[in-house]
Amino acid sequence: MRRYLSYIGVLLALLPFWTGCRDALDYDRDPASQLQFPSDTVCLDTVFSTLPSATYRLMLFNPHHRRLETELYAGTLLDAGYTVMADGMAVTSDEPLALTVEARDSLALFVSLTAARQNEDRPVPLHATAVFVTNGQPRDIVFTAFVQDVHLVCESRLVTAEWCGAKPYLLSGTLTVDDLDIGPGVSVYLPRGADLRVLHSLRSMGTPEEPVRISGNRLEKDYRSYPGQWGSLLLAGSGNDYILEHTEIRNGTNGLQVTAPEMPGGTTAAVKLVSCRVLNMSYAGILNTSARLEADNTLVANCGFATLACTGGSCALRHCTLAGNYSRYMVRHGKPVVSLRPGQAAPSAPEPRYAFYNTLIYGTWSEELDFGEDPLSADDVLFDHCFIRTQLPVSDGRFRATLVSAVSPFAGAAAENFTPDSLSVCLDAGDPAVAAVLPYDLAGYNRLADNAPDIGAYEYQGR
Repeated sequence: MRRYLSYIGVLLALLPFWTGCRDALDYDRDPASQLQFPSDTVCLDTVFSTLPSATYRLMLFNPHHRRLETELYAGTLLDAGYTVMADGMAVTSDEPLALTVEARDSLALFVSLTAARQNEDRPVPLHATAVFVTNGQPRDIVFTAFVQDVHLVCESRLVTAEWCGAKPYLLSGTLTVDDLDIGPGVSVYLPRGADLRVLHSLRSMGTPEEPVRISGNRLEKDYRSYPGQWGSLLLAGSGNDYILEHTEIRNGTNGLQVTAPEMPGGTTAAVKLVSCRVLNMSYAGILNTSARLEADNTLVANCGFATLACTGGSCALRHCTLAGNYSRYMVRHGKPVVSLRPGQAAPSAPEPRYAFYNTLIYGTWSEELDFGEDPLSADDVLFDHCFIRTQLPVSDGRFRATLVSAVSPFAGAAAENFTPDSLSVCLDAGDPAVAAVLPYDLAGYNRLADNAPDIGAYEYQGR
């Protein structure tokens, strides 16, 4: 008898659990019981027309103790070009699709968009709605995207190319071109691993109002500062005419890689950057092995190897900012900001060979200058009216009126704001003679409007 009583006690103890399981297997039909969604709007950012977008996920949550059944009406999504997967099933018609979300569980909806061509230069907004009807109550979820028509460049080799207009250019892979002209306001997008190789001449001629932009092909907000999305802008031929003005290069492996060989007659390639921005490179911002490189009013920042690496050729930088790794997608800051090597000097290399004027060099390392094991002579390097984070003595001939500090001079580098703050020692510390040639900074601010120019690509704007 005692044994039977114990069995009865166990059954009584399990009764609530059994009742809960039975209730969970039943559908909750209360109109007040509804699914929860993270948002009423799913934003796909900007997508390219006629090409599949990335896949996005929408989660449906059931916070209740019993399962919920919902009907999905996705006809307007399908009409707009969306592909929809719900609970592992493809949605292919306007007919409602019955979905079950278990008690205190969730279900994923996966969507991607292949939008039709819009026949517009600028992005066109596209809105479509999915309707979920649960216990008789409809819930609208709006899917929004901006559809951008592009010039799709499928060739791998071109002799000449002239890119202009507001419609972007999207490369399908690595492109090699002899002579390339890029006009104001043009955006160039490259896929993962692709290079843009220019063999003879490059003229990237943006303006302050309409800069040229070269970046990866992921346009979502989360990828805006993500490094390593594409390869390099590679200057690798026998040309000597490479000029970039008001050009922004973002999120690649090497922003600008110069491997152009010496040409017949002993001349070398000349590369000129004017008011450019090179940001978020997984390896080097500028990697120069051979050219006569000049840069004015240029920002190079957030690179995993070196911001500026010269293993040959020469360089002359005026009013530039070279900044270490402040990217929120932290790639390893593997080398000091500036890395200089003797290498092969250009036959027409100037003296000094590596020269920096009114230039700011700062990063997260205590030493941001690297001359290697075979140091350059004092005649080969000059830092004139510069601000540098370094532990080297700045009393020898390589440094002239140069400031040293371990205190960041930037107003908000983590947000890609490399203007000096109000307490920066860079303020009014530049050489006026250099600023007279470059009176306006990278943001268009007048360097000559106050007592003296500030060091770096940006003038302090808080006055």
